[in-house]
Amino acid sequence: MKQTKKRFTAAFQVLALAAVAAGSLGLAQGPETPWQRTRDLIGQTQSDLRQSRAESTTEHKERDRYKNAERHLSTFDRHLVKRHFDKGELDSAIGDVQSVLDHNTLTPDNRNALLRDVAELRRLRADYDSWKR
Repeated sequence: MKQTKKRFTAAFQVLALAAVAAGSLGLAQGPETPWQRTRDLIGQTQSDLRQSRAESTTEHKERDRYKNAERHLSTFDRHLVKRHFDKGELDSAIGDVQSVLDHNTLTPDNRNALLRDVAELRRLRADYDSWKR
């Protein structure tokens, strides 16, 4: 009886440790966290920017606007991985995507996708205080 109890306790401890490790690596199953939803939004925005850039002209200023937006989104995402929400970097990314919308030639589909992205990024910035930690 004692041997069975010891084995059960050891097995439980191993499972608990594995669950903690999976959670710390972001591998845990279950409801999506605000951090993960934010990273998904950043990924979607980057994908929409790449799609738009692929269908655009090759004017130097247009390329620079895409690169700036992608760089700020990437930096913001890199900070998110470390659980640091950098509002300044997010503001820069939003401004850069808005600049693409304001100054680049876009197809209607690409414009709509980026408009949705900017609206979601702005909503994220406004809602951040309600979900941190």
